Amino acid sequence: MADVEAAVPSAGLRERGPLLITHWGLSGPVILRLSAWGARVLCEAGYRFPLHVNWLPAHTADSLAQEFQARRMAELRFASSLTNLLPQAQSHVPGRGIELSPFVPPASSSGLTPLFRFPACEAG
Repeated sequence: MADVEAAVPSAGLRERGPLLITHWGLSGPVILRLSAWGARVLCEAGYRFPLHVNWLPAHTADSLAQEFQARRMAELRFASSLTNLLPQAQSHVPGRGIELSPFVPPASSSGLTPLFRFPACEAG
């Protein structure tokens, strides 16, 4: 990750920078700086401590909500524009219709928002 904020609250440590996720754990400049600045405190804790990682430090809760809303509106515009093109495309593939919702429905319990439905697949 190019830019994260990592913190060890119990030691009063906080750093920001690149983070590397390896098969052994976390590394990279932000972790190395935390380790260097907190060497004594972390050693005294037996290297067992909670690590907080903010994966999107450039955003606030409000800016993320605005970003998600903007992307949702872009999906709505995309789905609406496809409904105008779809009837022409369906005429070339008889019996294999694709239904596009004119709106993006609320997210399902899986957390995914379906944009397309394939009635032929749902029937059986």
